[in-house]
Amino acid sequence: MKVDFMRKMDYWIGNPLCFSLSCLHILGRVFPRKKKEPKKVLFLELSEMGSTVLAYAAMSKTKELWPSSELYFMIFKQNQESVKLLEIIPEKNLILIDNSSLFRFKITVFKALIRMKKEGIDTIIDLELFSRVTAIISYLSGASNRVGFYQHTMEGLYRGNMQTHKVSYNPHRHVGVNFLSLVYALKSPDGEWPLTKRHISEKELHIPRISSSKEKLDAIWEKMLSCNPALTKKHILIIINSNAGLLPIRAWPLESYAALCKKILTHHKDVLFVITGVKDAAHDAEVIIETVGEEHCINLVNKTSFRELIDIYNSCHLLITNDSGPVHFAPLTPINIIAFFGPETPKLYGPISDTAVIIDSQFACSPCVSAFNHRKTLCGSNECLKSISVEYVYKIVEEQLENIHHQASHHQKQGTKRQ
Repeated sequence: MKVDFMRKMDYWIGNPLCFSLSCLHILGRVFPRKKKEPKKVLFLELSEMGSTVLAYAAMSKTKELWPSSELYFMIFKQNQESVKLLEIIPEKNLILIDNSSLFRFKITVFKALIRMKKEGIDTIIDLELFSRVTAIISYLSGASNRVGFYQHTMEGLYRGNMQTHKVSYNPHRHVGVNFLSLVYALKSPDGEWPLTKRHISEKELHIPRISSSKEKLDAIWEKMLSCNPALTKKHILIIINSNAGLLPIRAWPLESYAALCKKILTHHKDVLFVITGVKDAAHDAEVIIETVGEEHCINLVNKTSFRELIDIYNSCHLLITNDSGPVHFAPLTPINIIAFFGPETPKLYGPISDTAVIIDSQFACSPCVSAFNHRKTLCGSNECLKSISVEYVYKIVEEQLENIHHQASHHQKQGTKRQ
């Protein structure tokens, strides 16, 4: 299903359903259920792959607070690899929703609800920002603890009154902190309002470091070599991710990417550009290759699996990317990152990384994509990104390349000493 269709369905069907179920929930308070200690906890995040990484701290905190608990995750079928990658949720505990059509969506949701009842899911942590469909799924699951974001006194964002733990969404704190607040809400004392009243530091945000075996690194090297036989170990490999996925408004202009690559090559002959992405990025790859020449590129568009992306990041030196999935997956590796933000704010969705440089023009109208408009903006021209000059970005690339050369020289000296 297309994103706009899902938004409309969430609004026109979700609103009346949320209201009806909320009335049912209010009637049910006459015979309230006892609170249960979380034993089987399901994290609910359907559409966002990058947010799965940002939720890692929340998932690990759940295991820390309730060591004997068993974790589950519900996500769209095509996004499941982002959960598997983190290796914190057993694969058997993934509950997948097929959104390829409305019919398949309804069938898989129905099956998921049956499975959740059979599994005895007692706690649902709804990571979606004011999605009505996940609020409905959460309620129909019958879980005793239903944690989710609630609008309280905010206008709009109605998703019913069905959560047992209503958490304030804070648009001024990183989304990873917001996810942690959902978990901590389960520890909040009775009568606390609104949730969650405690200090949560961004230092609590963490993600795993995922390494690649020698076999996997060799395999990805062979794949890159087959795309460009000129590849050697002496090359500096810069990954270009010019595609912005479902939200193209987040993309730095393609012509700027091409011009940047050309400028880098003018001063650094030892650079090869590794172009990644799914089939939608094919046109981007063609433009960049035409600009800098095929001999300077390794075109991996639509040629790798999701898991192989990690092997690519572990094999390369620098990633230049829009605000999209790779900006969150790359920090799982040591790769250096340059990321463009504009329609979305890095204060909320910045990567959890010490090696990332964020470029954000901080326009007065930015961010224009948020939970408050369900990530749908009226902007037809992303001047916040177009205003970022190639010259400005190149200076940052120069700094990164200098550090990379310095690190390579240091490692070489260390190797010589050991010999």
